[in-house]
Amino acid sequence: MRAVTVGLRQRWLVYGALALVSLVPVMIVDIPALVDYPNHLARIHVIAEIGEDPELAANYDVVWAAMPNLAMDLVVPPLAGVLPLEIAGRVFIALTMLMLIAATAALHRVLHGRIGLWPVAVCLLLYNHLLIMGFLNYLFALGVALALFAAWIVRARWPAWLHWTVFPVSLIGLFFAHLFGLVVYGICVAAYEAPGLGQAWRGERRVAVRQAVVTAWQFLPAAMLVLLTMPEGVERDFLYGPLLAKVRALWSPTLTYLKPIDVAVFLFAAAVPLVGAMTGRLTLVRSLRLPLIVLASAAVVMPFWIQGAWGSIWYADLRLPIVLSLLLIAGLHPRNIDARLAVAILGAGAVLLGGRVADIAFEWRRMDADFAEFRTAAQRIERGAAILPVQRRNVPVPAGETRFDFAYWHVPTLAVIDRAAFVPTLFTDPAKQAVRAAPARDRMDTAFGAPIDVALLVESARGTGDDDSASAHVAIRNFWADWPRRFDYVLLTHFGARGNPLPQQLTAIHEGSYFTIYRIVGE
Repeated sequence: MRAVTVGLRQRWLVYGALALVSLVPVMIVDIPALVDYPNHLARIHVIAEIGEDPELAANYDVVWAAMPNLAMDLVVPPLAGVLPLEIAGRVFIALTMLMLIAATAALHRVLHGRIGLWPVAVCLLLYNHLLIMGFLNYLFALGVALALFAAWIVRARWPAWLHWTVFPVSLIGLFFAHLFGLVVYGICVAAYEAPGLGQAWRGERRVAVRQAVVTAWQFLPAAMLVLLTMPEGVERDFLYGPLLAKVRALWSPTLTYLKPIDVAVFLFAAAVPLVGAMTGRLTLVRSLRLPLIVLASAAVVMPFWIQGAWGSIWYADLRLPIVLSLLLIAGLHPRNIDARLAVAILGAGAVLLGGRVADIAFEWRRMDADFAEFRTAAQRIERGAAILPVQRRNVPVPAGETRFDFAYWHVPTLAVIDRAAFVPTLFTDPAKQAVRAAPARDRMDTAFGAPIDVALLVESARGTGDDDSASAHVAIRNFWADWPRRFDYVLLTHFGARGNPLPQQLTAIHEGSYFTIYRIVGE
């Protein structure tokens, strides 16, 4: 059988078409239903508008410092200067997704000498659990890290001065984008160079030392930045989730809303490389074997939650499986695949991608309508008011419907954009974000958090609630303490389970399809 060959123009058409299809859900909604995204967008609004909005300035401050996790904070505000905020945010999401495609393809190119159709498989992994959770800064930094790794591999072709300057400067930028992205790049480069250094050491040690210095030099400025700016006096801690969390981590590169399409994409994404490797039709480049082994080992021992000098890292065990998946796509090379088999694989992948995109588009359009309903209702909230977010837990889902409760966690922060409101769950971690609660609001703020449950709202109103943090492990500040005196409104997300939990203290001013806005009136 004749092996398949595809011309450059055809490859560009395939990549362009599949990338465009992948971006459809991002293009058809105002607010993509990514868990943390409304919170990120609200924080960008504060950064961009605080100087022009007195009510916003009364609730928040902006304090810039050298800290990681700033990719969106640095990229989107300039875009928001020429585009509406919602469009600027979606442009950032699209850039992140396109960067992952381009970086994986570039890495494949430098490892194998050409770009075929195989790297386009990354489109099936663009909608992963990290994206659904809204971890955009990390995914953006991951795209940068993979692109820099590709550049590192071909650095020998560069002029010496370019090599000695580009990487140190780029790694400082990667630090600011997201610290975990810098760690991923460091692991990839160190593991990639280790076999060569070991071989050189057994031969000409002077050459080995020179190679080690060249490799280590690029990290020196970033390492100094980390050491000089690292917050002090922060308690270190970590938390492993249940064994099921490791299963979710393995599934995370294709997991979205726990749908049948997630299973289909996972089985396809796992079966093709496995069968290809067993039949010799897919081979892994030798130079990526050690990076993959090191990253896989790190993924196995990674905790679910880590508290370090730079604040909390949630879902830490989900960060590396997507890296492993993208490196496998970049490192695998198809050979002796005839045209019919190639068309069958590409066709099956395209069908799955179409199903994935259609499913995401349907979910996002439905939730975007919910978000728009709240933004319209929020016009009844007084500008600059303080809103306490509350969400009912474990509300049954009607038969035949789906609901991702986490996607509604940060909907209240949209009132920061529309009403200059104070919402205590807006991300204000001083180790990772430039936005802070204003001094007058500090006691009712938490660096990170989620809506409280109705039971906790009632207990706190009666003075019987726990005044300690929500969990000794996650150290969420008790922002709901004495809420009847400190807050102006309660936003209750009830998902249809209506009912005023405290009629003497709360007066409904708007009843929505899935939420109620209450004014706090006291007893």
